[in-house]
Amino acid sequence: MKQTIHKIILAGVLTLGLLATASAQLPTPLYAWRCASGDSAMNFNPATMSATHFDSLPYTGSYTVVAVYKPVADSEATVWSMRHGDGTRSLGTGRILVDSVSIIYERYGDLRPVVSTLRQSAPDSVSPFSFMTVGGQVMTAEMLYYGGRLGNAALRRVQSLLALRYGITLGPVDYLDGAGHTVWDYADSGLYHHRVTGIGRDTLSGLSQPRSRSGMEGSMLTISSDSLREGSYLVAGDDDGPLVFSESDGVELLGRTWRMLGTRAEG
Repeated sequence: MKQTIHKIILAGVLTLGLLATASAQLPTPLYAWRCASGDSAMNFNPATMSATHFDSLPYTGSYTVVAVYKPVADSEATVWSMRHGDGTRSLGTGRILVDSVSIIYERYGDLRPVVSTLRQSAPDSVSPFSFMTVGGQVMTAEMLYYGGRLGNAALRRVQSLLALRYGITLGPVDYLDGAGHTVWDYADSGLYHHRVTGIGRDTLSGLSQPRSRSGMEGSMLTISSDSLREGSYLVAGDDDGPLVFSESDGVELLGRTWRMLGTRAEG
């Protein structure tokens, strides 16, 4: 039954148990960059406009790049670029550039934080990378470079980790933990798949997020815990109702409602 929430105060301690984890391991990126300190923040994690350079990356014909960024202007901007001896590969806020070929893949008209992915499944160069540049034109928080094309299942686990870490709502998909278990079921919670945010501690995926607030527009819910056990998650989303109060049976009720899913495991 749909429950209308007037006020939400989340505090105290979560006492969720340990998840029964599968033996599957997340792939290890060849290069992993995460902003250590910056002039801005995304879901209580630092982000920066400063450019970061990686020199002498090993060449891989197939690769996957996953980046977390937030545009700062309604215009095309470069998220990252890789320099080859025979050209440049780059990902922008609205296009992919491979040498002189530009592919427009999405509109860049809003300033929402994004988990963006490019998978290169076949060699498009025979020259090694000379360097990779991340950020400088957008607010960047994290970049992962894998020396191969990630499969859909592995990629979804990586995207889920980053979405929960930075308060980003993914498309109509489930959120998975590091072992591939569902911690937010879209089919079951589709009405509430707005401003999805969550806290959790998961060594397998590298998530340690004791406080969370969605980075999407209209967010007003913050979840926090003083103590998170290994394998525990608490994920929430709202029904996109209006942020106005209306009277029902003499009580002022807020038009927006939330749903929360907690992961409680064995032991």
